[in-house]
Amino acid sequence: MNDDNDDLDKLAERSAELRRQMGAEASANDRPPASWLADIVPAIMARQVEAEAHAAACTDRPCERCEKFVCRCGKPVDGATECPVCTAESALKAQMRTTLASIPEDFRWALGASAATLRQLSSRTGKPCVGLDEAAIARALAAPPAQNLHFRGRVGAGKTTLAIAMLWAWVSAAPHKRRGAIYVEASELARARGGHSLGDGEAPLVARCLRAPLILLDDLGHEANDRDNAISDVVYGRARAAKPTWITTGIVADADPNGFAAALADKYDGGFARRVVEMGKPVRLGVR
Repeated sequence: MNDDNDDLDKLAERSAELRRQMGAEASANDRPPASWLADIVPAIMARQVEAEAHAAACTDRPCERCEKFVCRCGKPVDGATECPVCTAESALKAQMRTTLASIPEDFRWALGASAATLRQLSSRTGKPCVGLDEAAIARALAAPPAQNLHFRGRVGAGKTTLAIAMLWAWVSAAPHKRRGAIYVEASELARARGGHSLGDGEAPLVARCLRAPLILLDDLGHEANDRDNAISDVVYGRARAAKPTWITTGIVADADPNGFAAALADKYDGGFARRVVEMGKPVRLGVR
């Protein structure tokens, strides 16, 4: 019985303590705003004076307290961790990241390259890296068109090199609108649906190709087959959406458009050939 009385006494004491705390909080909350300001303003002013004194005397850089930093380029900056130039470069890199990641390492030397650089002799073939005159390359890099293109020519004529350089120039001209443009090998796209479960939706690479503002489909016709119709579906789908597709191919190296269309129709179908040939503009390199 005594234990029960002790428990009741403890409960009563705890209740009384809670009531006292609630009463103190209520009385504090009932204080007028002027009373609160009288307590806060002096502390704020004292901190401001202290901060100004520190900033006037501080020679450290970086110093988080007075917001003095050093940009990664070495320039001193106040109130930010990067200078405006580096901030703009960071934003551009973020917008170009998807395109850059899709481009093979062997071709990245062509990104931002001048027409003269693209005309330099290849150490492998001893011929110009791109089989067009310098003026034509310069025009292509200055204003790459937002339309279908098919780059045609012999092996080693520089089709892929020029197309990649133009792709980079196209995205760079308006990266905020054109981010997501990608390079993809035709053989990789042809395999994209292999082993991908139908219940899991579209294969990721096919979905990316359909979604991208522009794709460069490299070495069309070199793939063994388009068994799962990934290439055809991408070309048809992009045509329906009026999205530009650039294609490099060595299927036919001559300048006869009928022969080129017939070769495409034989490998894919007539509708595919029409979308590439009739809806696209040829770029011929090293054509005999």
